[in-house]
Amino acid sequence: MGSLYIVICDDEPAQLSWMEAAVKAWAEERRRPVCVDSCRNAEQFLFLREEKREPDLLLLDIDMPGADGMSLARRLRAEGKDMQIAFVTGLAEYALDGYDVEAASYPVKPVEEKRLYACLDKAVMRWEKEPTSLLFETAGGMARVKLTEVAYLESTAHNTGIHGR
Repeated sequence: MGSLYIVICDDEPAQLSWMEAAVKAWAEERRRPVCVDSCRNAEQFLFLREEKREPDLLLLDIDMPGADGMSLARRLRAEGKDMQIAFVTGLAEYALDGYDVEAASYPVKPVEEKRLYACLDKAVMRWEKEPTSLLFETAGGMARVKLTEVAYLESTAHNTGIHGR
């Protein structure tokens, strides 16, 4: 079991601090190694992800200055990103939109520690079940193929062919 990388994206400093402490307490209780980063808006998240690896889980507020959390989630899914996303927000009216971006959970603020722990447990369970996949660029855009569907890869010059089962 490797270290789980979680990013918290929320514009409220008190909420960021509370969630970071709660995530670390959850990880200690579950005896799960975790690395936690936080950012205050979508732009900071996009910069952070360029500097580090893709998170396994993104705890995301919706109502933030600049690009909102739902727009960020849609962008990530359009790019083919399969990280787990959990919206932690005060905007319950967006809950149905969470299905469009395959959100793992949607706890509404103020979030109780027990509810956040349940959200984290669910996201990790989904993350561990998800088969590893390859993301590659095609003439039509980005495509994802689960490794369980790949029979073999064939490389010719600078091109790689993926052959399915």
